[in-house]
Amino acid sequence: MNRQLRVLLVDGSAARRSAVRNVVDDLPATVVGEAGYGVRAIRVAEETRPDVVLVSLAGPRDRALRTLRALQACDAKIFTLIDSPDRTLLRDLLALDVREWLPGIPTAETLRQALSGQVAPGGTLDQTGRTLDQIANPRGNVVTVFGAKGGIGKTTVATNLGALLAVEAGLSVLLIDMDTRFGDVGLMLNVAPGHTVVQLAQNVADLDRRSFKESVALHESGLHVLAAPTSVEQWGAVSATQMHALIEFAARLYDMVVLDTPGVFNDLVDMAVGTADQIVVMSTLDTTSLRNTVRVLEALEQSETPDEIIFLTLNQVNRFTVLDRGRFQQILHRPVVVEIPYEERVADAGAHGCPIVTRSPRNQAARAVRELARRLTGLELAEPDPWYLRLWPGRRGRRSAAEGPLRRSA
Repeated sequence: MNRQLRVLLVDGSAARRSAVRNVVDDLPATVVGEAGYGVRAIRVAEETRPDVVLVSLAGPRDRALRTLRALQACDAKIFTLIDSPDRTLLRDLLALDVREWLPGIPTAETLRQALSGQVAPGGTLDQTGRTLDQIANPRGNVVTVFGAKGGIGKTTVATNLGALLAVEAGLSVLLIDMDTRFGDVGLMLNVAPGHTVVQLAQNVADLDRRSFKESVALHESGLHVLAAPTSVEQWGAVSATQMHALIEFAARLYDMVVLDTPGVFNDLVDMAVGTADQIVVMSTLDTTSLRNTVRVLEALEQSETPDEIIFLTLNQVNRFTVLDRGRFQQILHRPVVVEIPYEERVADAGAHGCPIVTRSPRNQAARAVRELARRLTGLELAEPDPWYLRLWPGRRGRRSAAEGPLRRSA
């Protein structure tokens, strides 16, 4: 490269754009614009007239591919950034006559060689939709449980959702505690991992499958847990980029990675939301929660997050609040996916390190979590047997999960 190249970054996640920008800054290149998917990306390309466009395909696939197709009309060299190229995606790229790709967040040297035309960036695709190089492992789904207020049941839902998917759906599930203020997942599940999420994120470059699995705790439900550090100050030692790399690494080992987040919006939460395949937005009916939920939904809309990956969940955290779906939907202008009723046994189950979905699986709150799991995964989860039948030999742990979009990767 003999001159400063003008680079446009297109990615639905601000955190990922920031990570790629840091790589570009180490090159004789200048980032002249950033945009999410859709019309905004086309407009920025027309206004900035870049030499190179880096288009990440880590976000919602349909929107990313439509944006890529539209950007091919501009007078610029386009590189696609792919975390884990699967057969379907590679076939879609072949249909667009795209035959080269870069890693999702490339190194400076990889990007330098690609931009200078010295080597093929990632891999050349054949007509079967495979790379000639070894294709990365399949990626599991990432579900971020989020709500812009504390005390609305995010951790309770995250722990119960993870345990239910492990027990009843037979999926390999990892729950990562990203609550930078309280981090109660380990306490609620009564597990004590040998390593924290911060420790693993700091050393993510050195992780392999075996060392990672040895670092997480195993709950009796079969749920794997990566706990938060006990000190809030330790979160200052890890970046959003490191956490993103850790989540993507974990998603190649598990069918489902569930992220429990704090009731604030910071760089880590922004990354967790941008990385997610599905976002469970939690809210209650109190005034503060409703106001903050409105702001959350507005932020997701501005970032062009597809409606179909947002699962609005209404939680009754005390017996004195009556759930009112109509009022809730009228205020938020969005349908409620699941209503979780108040149940005294939820707190009691958590105090014993046993989620309500395994302690009392026919409880109304457990049934609501089961419905949320159905919506997220597309799996048909059978209603649990009554307690007296579950005691019979040969029937304990019975489950029924139809073939669905999720796959086993661990």
